[in-house]
Amino acid sequence: LVEKHLLGKGIQLSDHCTVITAGEENTLYKWAIDCGIQVVSVPSGISGRFSVLSAVGMLPCAFSGLRISKIHSEAMVGLSDKKIIVRLVSEALRSFKMGEWILVFWIYSGKFLNFGYWLNQLWSESLGKAVTRKGLEAPRVSTPMVLDGAKEQHAMLQQIVEGSRDKFIWLIKPSAGALGIKNLDHVLHAQYESVCEVLEENKINHLRLEGDLSLGRIVAIMQLVIVVMGRFLDIDVFSQPGVEKVKQKVRKKMF
Repeated sequence: LVEKHLLGKGIQLSDHCTVITAGEENTLYKWAIDCGIQVVSVPSGISGRFSVLSAVGMLPCAFSGLRISKIHSEAMVGLSDKKIIVRLVSEALRSFKMGEWILVFWIYSGKFLNFGYWLNQLWSESLGKAVTRKGLEAPRVSTPMVLDGAKEQHAMLQQIVEGSRDKFIWLIKPSAGALGIKNLDHVLHAQYESVCEVLEENKINHLRLEGDLSLGRIVAIMQLVIVVMGRFLDIDVFSQPGVEKVKQKVRKKMF
């Protein structure tokens, strides 16, 4: 539809495109090859949510002016951070035994909010499986949700503090100065610390991820956390059969 619209205005879409796509069997890839367009592909065998540090994932970072080499260096640090990886995996598995079936990613940084949405996808698509690798019924895992900083203190905090104890809270806050505005950073920090104190006083299960949360490091850590959890739960974290069923139905309805 876009191509047809532009042709009506005398514009050849293929002269102004770089195509980013997964797999060589899809229509977009074939169109790009037929038109001689440069293609950046997700590496084979890597699910989209695990491709953040690949060429496909780094392309938007490059357009944003971020240093790709720095992000990759940060990722290497994250992959070697065994202490925090073991902690996150063990705490998550322990929360399952406690019957905490809602995992809250509470992001206290506007810059990291999209990271929270990616983390939500990474957890859901990787761990929410019907069967194990052996074909047995898969173990139950928690359902994630993302909360946006101080805003959610006026929306969700009441239920978290006084509602059912079925939630495990991950508070994620980079180093001070995330907003770049001293007075607002001070207010945000005060709100964050107050929530942490209330969670502690009410014995609500939570952990704090804060300080040096560079993009490459935290992405690598979370990807490895999911892979390790997959080994413990004996599930394939790289597949998404439930999503593929919907995609097939959409294709049938459209074509």
